[in-house]
Amino acid sequence: VGQVASDDEGDLERLALSFGVRYETEALRARGRLEFRSDSADEGSDFNDLDAIYFSGDLRYKIDEERRIVASLDFADSESGEDSVLDGSVVDAEIGYAYRPIWDERLNVLARYRYLRDMFGQEIDGEAGAGARQESHVVSLEASYDLSRSWTLGGKIGGRFSDTSFAEDEPFESNDAWLAIMNLRYHLVHEWDLLAEARHLELVDAELGETSVLAAAYRHVGNNVKIGAGYNFGSFSDDLTDLTRDDKGVFVNVIGKF
Repeated sequence: VGQVASDDEGDLERLALSFGVRYETEALRARGRLEFRSDSADEGSDFNDLDAIYFSGDLRYKIDEERRIVASLDFADSESGEDSVLDGSVVDAEIGYAYRPIWDERLNVLARYRYLRDMFGQEIDGEAGAGARQESHVVSLEASYDLSRSWTLGGKIGGRFSDTSFAEDEPFESNDAWLAIMNLRYHLVHEWDLLAEARHLELVDAELGETSVLAAAYRHVGNNVKIGAGYNFGSFSDDLTDLTRDDKGVFVNVIGKF
């Protein structure tokens, strides 16, 4: 419970309530957090009244030594009487199945399904809601195989089945797509990886295809984190829910492993 005060923009009364829970056993790890927030702007203030509710949760279940199930759910809904940019909702749910056979630990496989309903619209160049709204179902299959101690071959295929609207007053239309990726990773020494990747994106309804390449170098930090930098020569990313196609150029990537 508090107040936000600004000589230029006026005052704002804020009430926020948060509740979190975590449960963990040898096979199951789950956690979630629920938050409610209410902002009430004083008369004449430049702030907006806002009521919002947020939830974030994830789960990891160990079936056996070879198989895992991972899942996550993020939800946000907000209403503002003065600013339509703040009105909307997002549901982002994902479930994955990971397989690493004991008989050949060089093989890793991950199958995933993701549901995204974004009624805010993606952010473009710092402008909230400038991008498309969407309701998407995304399926993907990824695999990697250690050819030797130094070389790893990987690939990914994914499909997006979605309806999108690129403006608030435009109807939703079909916007399906397919993505194929093939990459080769070289473990230079224990702490460094070099990555070369070829990608192809096929936009079904737009009847448009693009092929590109990507190169990156990664540094291992301990056993659970990799930090990398590279260059993407294409306009798209490997995230099929990213509709902006503004990903060409230098990037920095941080990866957590477990």
